[in-house]
This record gives sequence, structure tokens and C-alpha cells, in this order.
Amino acid sequence: MRARNPMPQDVLELLESRGLRADYDQRPAYQRNDYLGWIDRAKLPATRERHIAQMLDELARGGVYMGMEHRPSRKEKDATSSGGAEVGGPEAPDVVAGPRTADEYLEAQPAERRLLLDELRATVVDALPGAEETISWQMPSYRLDGKLLLHFAGYASHVGIYPGAAALDHFAQELGSRRSSKGTLRLEYDEPLPRGLVTRICLWLAGESD
Repeated sequence: MRARNPMPQDVLELLESRGLRADYDQRPAYQRNDYLGWIDRAKLPATRERHIAQMLDELARGGVYMGMEHRPSRKEKDATSSGGAEVGGPEAPDVVAGPRTADEYLEAQPAERRLLLDELRATVVDALPGAEETISWQMPSYRLDGKLLLHFAGYASHVGIYPGAAALDHFAQELGSRRSSKGTLRLEYDEPLPRGLVTRICLWLAGESD
């Protein structure tokens, strides 16, 4: 029996934020497991990012698996014929254009999330003055010399910061329960932003990109 690969928290959050969770769940079990194993085996953060991006793209397009034509299963056909969702399952989300800038992303967030998100963005920008602020995977992201350093996103109950597993391993003793998966730092809305920790992570990432 093939080993089952666990779902990383950052991948789960990306699936949900992109409205692709139902598309993922409708894929055959072997495809879901293969995607997760392929992502987990990536040795470099940039490679892992490419693998996740390809999975998200294939789920959004449909009919493609690992670059090959994929015939929908009966489960997927039934979901499509019933309006894009499984019978008794959630309705398919509306497809809307994603944010083009960090400003657009933040402006679209509910007011109760803005204080922490705005403070986080300011902290990252102050720590990485030479970084390019862009949008990747529909989230504010920061690149230095062409290398993606980190990105963040606001969710209903928390903020997710994604600096990669190596950075979180380096600061493991300072993270405590804030580390929710291999490459995810989780911040609660009702807790103050750990500005010093975020700054140190950013500076470490900048040093690693030299």
C-alpha cells in the first residue's frame, strides 16, 4: 500500500483561498496523494513553489494532471452536471479576478483583519527595503534579486505567513505554537504582532538570498 502524504497547512490554505478545494477533493485519491508527495519532495523553496503553482493551475484548468490529459472521474462528472459541486456539497465559488497589487489585496480585506495585516506589511517592508512587493498565488509576496522570500495572507481566523521551512527551522525555538506546519507561521488576530520575530525572519531571508 502506498504511503499517504499529509496535506501541508499552507497548501490547504492556498486551495481554500483560491476556491480550489472542491476541485482538489474531486480528483482521484492517487492524484491527490501524488500532488502532495511531489510538493513534499521538493528540496528547494523555489521548486516547491513551482510544484504548488502547477497543481493549482491544473486544478483550475481541469482535464490536466501532471502535465498530462486527465479524463474526469465519475465523481467529477457528477459534480459538473450538478452545477460544479458534489450533491450535498458546497456550491462552486464564483470566479473573480484576483488582486493585482498588495494595496488591492488589503483593501479587499474585512476591517477586522486590516490592523494586523497592515502592521505586518509595514514590518516586512521596513525590514526588506530593497524587496519587490508583488502578488503571487493571489497573496502579497516579496522578492529580492528575483528570489521569492515570503508571502502572507489573511484568513477568517488568522494570518498565515509563508517564509519557507528553512527559515522556520532556524527560528524554531522562538515560534512556539505559531508554527502550524512545515512552512507556515500562524498569527491570531487577537494577539499583538511579534514585530521583532518577523523582522529577524525577514533579515535572515535576505541574508540567505545573497
